[in-house]
Amino acid sequence: MLGILLPANAIIWRYDNFNKSKKQCTLTGWGGNQPSSGKLSVPASYKHTDGVTYSVVAIEPHALDNLTEVTEITIPATITRIGDSKSGTYPCRPMNFDNCPALKKFIVNTSNKYFSTINDMLYIDDDYLLAVPQAIPAGGGSFALPSVTRYISESAFRGNSTVTTLTLPRRCNISHNGGLNRAKSIRSYVVTGSGSSYSLSVVDGMLIEGGERIVSCPPKNPAATLTVPSSVDRIEEYAFANTTNLKSIDLSAVSKIGKRAFQNSGLINLTIPGTVTSMGMSTFEGSESLQTIHLESVKLTIPARFAKSCRSLTRVTSENPIDLIDEAAFKNCSSLAEFPFSASTAIYGDSVFTSCGFTKVIYSDDRTNGSTTACEHMFSLCRSLEIIDASAVRGTENSSFDLYPYFASNCLKLTTLKLPAFTSLWKTTEAPSSPAFGYACVLNHIEMGTLYTIENRPQFCYSPSGSTLNFKPKVYIAVTANRKYSEDYNCWAIGPMFQAANGATVSPQVYVDSYSPSVDYICPTASYFVPGGTLHKYSEASSAGCTVRHNFTIQFEETDDCDLKVTVGQVYPPTADVSDFKIAFNDLEPIGIGREGSVLSGSSGLVLGYVQEVTVSYTVDGIPMSTIYPKEHWLYGGVDDITIDNAGGISVSGRHITGGDDCASITVYNMTGATVWHEEGNETYLPGLTPGVYVAEATTTAGRKSTCRFMLR
Repeated sequence: MLGILLPANAIIWRYDNFNKSKKQCTLTGWGGNQPSSGKLSVPASYKHTDGVTYSVVAIEPHALDNLTEVTEITIPATITRIGDSKSGTYPCRPMNFDNCPALKKFIVNTSNKYFSTINDMLYIDDDYLLAVPQAIPAGGGSFALPSVTRYISESAFRGNSTVTTLTLPRRCNISHNGGLNRAKSIRSYVVTGSGSSYSLSVVDGMLIEGGERIVSCPPKNPAATLTVPSSVDRIEEYAFANTTNLKSIDLSAVSKIGKRAFQNSGLINLTIPGTVTSMGMSTFEGSESLQTIHLESVKLTIPARFAKSCRSLTRVTSENPIDLIDEAAFKNCSSLAEFPFSASTAIYGDSVFTSCGFTKVIYSDDRTNGSTTACEHMFSLCRSLEIIDASAVRGTENSSFDLYPYFASNCLKLTTLKLPAFTSLWKTTEAPSSPAFGYACVLNHIEMGTLYTIENRPQFCYSPSGSTLNFKPKVYIAVTANRKYSEDYNCWAIGPMFQAANGATVSPQVYVDSYSPSVDYICPTASYFVPGGTLHKYSEASSAGCTVRHNFTIQFEETDDCDLKVTVGQVYPPTADVSDFKIAFNDLEPIGIGREGSVLSGSSGLVLGYVQEVTVSYTVDGIPMSTIYPKEHWLYGGVDDITIDNAGGISVSGRHITGGDDCASITVYNMTGATVWHEEGNETYLPGLTPGVYVAEATTTAGRKSTCRFMLR
């Protein structure tokens, strides 16, 4: 039940948590107009529309925030709790009075059993300082806490603008940072009185508790260089926040750094020593002068928003692989160009590197640890990013490289992507219409291996980019080498992955090394370049209207010495730079033959009958690929079989060639370009040609030519 009091031209109070039996309620907020006098009295009671008058017993969190015109606040005797502050509890958190820049004093009804004021400050239990008015009068900026103060709440000084020199009693326990580094003008601390081993002290301007915990370095401390004392083990949260004069610090003795400890600091170059084992979130967030971070720790976790919006940060280096990086750790680091990317680093949360300045992202050669290696929006809005190269990452089907929704969306210069041997797309299926590379993809070079997914969805979505409307990305798929790691290695269901919109078109040029295709591999606008002798395996793509051609030619022959002779060569015209051929029989050492040539099984000590498979290794545009031909391939192939490269209007059946109804003549050339057969009309038969590779050319009555490359076995 919510109650609102609505007097005209006055502050409007909001109430809730009504207890009819006790006739109690709590104050939850305010609205309307702040008192013109600046003096605000919290009501002690509220008469509800149900006719019951309720005693106001608590001020809920943030109920008295943003009172920008109020100079004093009076708290009635009925209040027993303010925020999380209640008598006898520790720590106490008032969770109120934020953004009250004109507030000069608190007044508490003298009949209140729990809350009181000392020198205009708000206390609980007489010795626990809850809040210092943000505009409390401080003569010449100097201000002293009374000696009875034993505890200071974590936000007591937040927003204060009047205190420049603060004197504290030595025997005083400060919860976290006490809001000292969110005060605007504190320049120095003074500690007075006697104390114990847990007492406060000041060393080089830093306020230290018990000799081992830095509570605060004053935000206006003039020191540019500091060394943390060797006795100090922990830096408290906010301890160096807003210290804009601080340029460097020696942290060699520290093991723990609290959250926001250096937020908005003036640090330039930083080394986090190996002694540091934990850091809190937003450790250096907003430190806009910070240029380099060097990490020495082993198994270090980078917390959420660790260096978010450090816009001058250019380089992060680490002596050891980083164990984990949390959400938005480097988001908006617009100058960050160098980082030690490792697949052994787990990624939690999202937007870890959103809007960074990378031109290239290159992962080191290490095995993944099975943890998440990416996140949503990981590299989104990296406007200078040109290449992501994870090809060196070694993994298996059980420790693949995970892609997430919008992994690298709106990266308008990202043209090259190199994925590792095993990539998982499972996470992208959990968020429909959230492609890994967004809706403004401009990739023109994609390398991939085995792809695992539950439900395939678009990942590469192209839209017009400048004057470019028609995209023809080269896609290189190398899966054969993964056979030794997984029975399901031949997964590359790219069919639905490529889309175009807003007038753009996309026609992937797919170079694949698999002897047979994956399920769901057909992209209707793609052209496929497949291993020699495997066109019949990819006939479904041809039937779907795709162009399907060979990457190279291959021929298997039995010699008079009962050897298996394997001959490979270039296609004509070439579709890519295919070279560095090596041929291996069974699992024996491969034999290199360069761009083309023949190898006998006898050179590996095997006669034909002992050869179970032949592996042809090669490069396509410099990218390593390999194809494994099973024994059945050469056992059941006849000498008269013709392997079609690309029909292009020509159909081939056995040695019979047909050029279509409007074909006027058919000419056949050998690989030297010499004419070996010519016949007028729209069909011909090749009775006498020896086994080899040929090109057939059909010429229509209108003079249009189409060619077809084929091989006679």
